Amino acid sequence: MMVIIGVTGVILVLLSIRRIYRITSKIGVAFVIDGLILILGEKYVSSNIKVDTIMLLNNGISDVLQSILNEILGNILKTGSILLALGIVLIIVYALIKSIRKNKTRKRSIYTRKLVRGEI
Repeated sequence: MMVIIGVTGVILVLLSIRRIYRITSKIGVAFVIDGLILILGEKYVSSNIKVDTIMLLNNGISDVLQSILNEILGNILKTGSILLALGIVLIIVYALIKSIRKNKTRKRSIYTRKLVRGEI
C-alpha cells in the first residue's frame, strides 16, 4: 500500500511540478479521511470481535490465528495513524505555501501601485 502511495505521489509531482501546492491539499484531505476510516474500522473490529478468544480446532492453530489477526489489526492501526498524520502535514504545508504566495503577490501589487503613482 505504501508503494502505491509513493508511486502516486511521484506521478503527481511529475505531472504538475509547478502547481504541486494545489494538489497537496486534496491529497492531504484524502489521507486524513483514509486514516480516519482505517483507525475507526480497526477500533470497531477490535471492540466487537474478541480476537484473543477465538478458538479453532486446537490451541496451536488458535494461537497462530490470533497472532495473525492481532498483527493485521496492529498494521491497520499503524497505517491509519501514518495516513492521518501525513494528511494533516500536507494540509498545513498547503496553507503555508498559499499564504506565502498571497503575501508575495500582495507586496508585488503594492510595489506596482507605488511605482505607477510615482511614489518610488
